[in-house]
Amino acid sequence: MSEFSESAHLRSDKTEEAVDLLRRAKVAGYVFPSRNGWVSFVYDQDQDSRFRVEEANKGLLVHYDYANDHGCWVTVHDGKKPVARIKAAFDRPNAAFDRATFEKLGILTPIGAQAVDAWVKRAHVWHERSRTPHLVAERLGLLRYRWFSFRGEQTIQSPDPARIVVGPDGKVKRPPPPPKPHTVATSPKPKKRTTKKAAAKKKKKSRR
Repeated sequence: MSEFSESAHLRSDKTEEAVDLLRRAKVAGYVFPSRNGWVSFVYDQDQDSRFRVEEANKGLLVHYDYANDHGCWVTVHDGKKPVARIKAAFDRPNAAFDRATFEKLGILTPIGAQAVDAWVKRAHVWHERSRTPHLVAERLGLLRYRWFSFRGEQTIQSPDPARIVVGPDGKVKRPPPPPKPHTVATSPKPKKRTTKKAAAKKKKKSRR
């Protein structure tokens, strides 16, 4: 089976911003905890859902699409507006890379942009792209991108326990809170037992 990924990544440290985005767009999806400055999520891309997500976006949003038999595509939205893209077809020399915008937005460092530029220009040559097949995602700093899609998450046998489920009606199902650390209950100290001899001595002393 060929690898196929279709995912979105919001530039943020707040997972809830991606949850709110899906709710505004009224699109079902799965949202994952923020990592490395990105909140990764996947959503049902039937009909016009991608358009609705992009229209509801308020931050810096990256769509990452990858198919190892076809190509790699990245689109960047700043709010509703598309501002940059990467396109690398694998069957023919057909590359596009808005390098200056990626650097200006701080999504790619100059060194990272140089590496991406070289990769997309030679992505149609199998033995060259196969050395670093996921170079674009790696240079973008994405940590969740391989075999990552909404359909994949629907059928995965062991889903990430930290993922948040957003329904098409806006209802949110969050993972259960982590268990509280176990504490050992301390029992009260036993009272000292007073012997008859000690009690008599204490009584005699109080009479003086």
